Amino acid sequence: MCNVSRELVFSRFNSQISLMEYYKLCLLGDSDRNKVLTEMQQRKGISKSLGNLIESFLYNLRRIRRSDQYELEDLKIEEILNKIIANDFFGSIKNRKKFYRVVEKITTQSFDECIYRKELWQDYDLHMEWLDHKLPTPLKVQLANGHYYILELIVKPLILTYYKPIKTPKSYQIEFIRRSAWQMFHRKVQNKLINLGYMSYSMEAVKTRGRLRLYPKGNLENLEFRALMIPNKTYMARRYYYRVLASKIKRIYTTGKELKGVYRGLFRKWNQYCLYFTKKYSPPAEDVYAIKMDIQDAFGNVNIEKLCDIINNSNLEQKIKVTLIDHVSNQYVLFDYTPVKWNHGLLQGDFLSSHLCELYVTVIEADIIGAIERPNIFLIRYVDEYFFCSTNIADVDDFERSIKHNFPINHRKTQRSNAGNPIITFCGHEFNIQNKTVSKSYNSQSVNRHRFRFLRFNTINSRLICDAPSLDDLHVDKSSHQLYIIAKAMQYRWNHHCFLFLKLSPHLKTERRLLLNTAEGMVYLAFKFHFATTAVDYCHKKYMKRLKGIVDGIIVFYGKKICEQIRKWRILVPFEYVLGICLKAFIVVLKKNPQYKDIVEYLAKKYSTLSLPKWHSKIFSKFPDKFKNVKMDRRSAI
Repeated sequence: MCNVSRELVFSRFNSQISLMEYYKLCLLGDSDRNKVLTEMQQRKGISKSLGNLIESFLYNLRRIRRSDQYELEDLKIEEILNKIIANDFFGSIKNRKKFYRVVEKITTQSFDECIYRKELWQDYDLHMEWLDHKLPTPLKVQLANGHYYILELIVKPLILTYYKPIKTPKSYQIEFIRRSAWQMFHRKVQNKLINLGYMSYSMEAVKTRGRLRLYPKGNLENLEFRALMIPNKTYMARRYYYRVLASKIKRIYTTGKELKGVYRGLFRKWNQYCLYFTKKYSPPAEDVYAIKMDIQDAFGNVNIEKLCDIINNSNLEQKIKVTLIDHVSNQYVLFDYTPVKWNHGLLQGDFLSSHLCELYVTVIEADIIGAIERPNIFLIRYVDEYFFCSTNIADVDDFERSIKHNFPINHRKTQRSNAGNPIITFCGHEFNIQNKTVSKSYNSQSVNRHRFRFLRFNTINSRLICDAPSLDDLHVDKSSHQLYIIAKAMQYRWNHHCFLFLKLSPHLKTERRLLLNTAEGMVYLAFKFHFATTAVDYCHKKYMKRLKGIVDGIIVFYGKKICEQIRKWRILVPFEYVLGICLKAFIVVLKKNPQYKDIVEYLAKKYSTLSLPKWHSKIFSKFPDKFKNVKMDRRSAI
């Protein structure tokens, strides 16, 4: 839920439990757990009977960890906990189930996620025999202390016994991988890196930049991974110096280029390319052929010798050239606490790698681009992805051969348009090569990613409590930090990427396509709203009246904003059409959760008052197929 300091994790519960206190869900190391154990053994804030219970549970945990019976069985963590923690501790089945909700949050956590400490004591039945009425500590505080020690000393060590927590590189999600499978994967990848010469052990004392971590990609048996460097404190201390170097590298490959941001440049080029057909053909009659290609392991396949030659031939100062060449020639990191030299291209995670890779690719591709620039050709590259179109299929074949000759290609990500499938997905958008329309590309992974981002929101960070014009339209009480975070997440500037298709010229979008794209964007926004409310623990019946006002404000605000963008192109779409789409999008999403029943009824009643044709409800009442795999609730897989 939020990102807090490590000291807050170990602070003991006092008699004045504040709703703004947090409990960190991350799995602690042995040294941190020993501190908690020492604290518990000093019997601070807990009864003697509770201390004895926890000692017996620790004995059960040690017995189970010594046994291999659960390594072969497909048991859930909760089932093993049933064998460790006796019913005497919880007092009732209701209390045990409530406690297991916190356990489920641990097993579905986001990076640096926290929960409110009140979840460790609120709404529990205080009928446990181990609660001591004679202690000066309130019963709720004793209960919270008991749950805290059970989580730190029993639950988390049990999870770490059988699972390895891995943060996914593209999101804040923590994946739990069977420890036996992870150890086997780690050994095989280590042997692979050594045998292929991607890294070599250093026999001398060297300065390392950080630790090398392996992140699996897909099934562990495929041995596909991303090697990412995590900078150490010494290397981080020099990050401002490397920023200066990065800006000087950037000047080399951006000289003479018009840089206006990837989306602005992409849509501007696409508009110009489609305008060529509009002027030459009315209506456009010539077929267009397209291909999208992805460079395989762009960082790892950089040829260091060629890169050094490029640096030497650049107009950089001699001192900087020597520094950069030494930087790419001596890439030392720690792998399993052992110094190694990285020999496979550039290290991902290094401060200069992205700029050096961009410089390398720009220089290599210069001859290819210079030879094919013609009005009937569209070509753009974003990082390691190429998108190429031409009216001549031979041009597409020639381009494909040229790229393959210079770069290794990831064939699984290659897309080629044809009569049966004219869609090319590039840079988060779907380009229809036949009718030239563009729409946002959605998938369950990109939407679910927001869940893990919201779960680590720092709700006490003062930077979030700042004035924002778009929030004024939602009439949010800034004293409520939870409502304020929900409203801030709904700001147009954070979600405008869902409506970038509105920037396309009018001849590239039909009214029907425009309305369908708007519906998909609002469904995406409705999911984001749900993730925000659950992340800050605001998805309860007592808050529905306030949330109703927030939702109403969001729908009206976005309806006006979308109509404003549409009218810039002199396309006449009634405001009621757009408002009805926004209402239906929130209805089809929120009705999946019974907690939003009052809001859904309110939105449905508001929709019924609009003067809309029959086809409107028929089309936009359906849940889009693109979002079918998005999960509303947190469900543990372990």
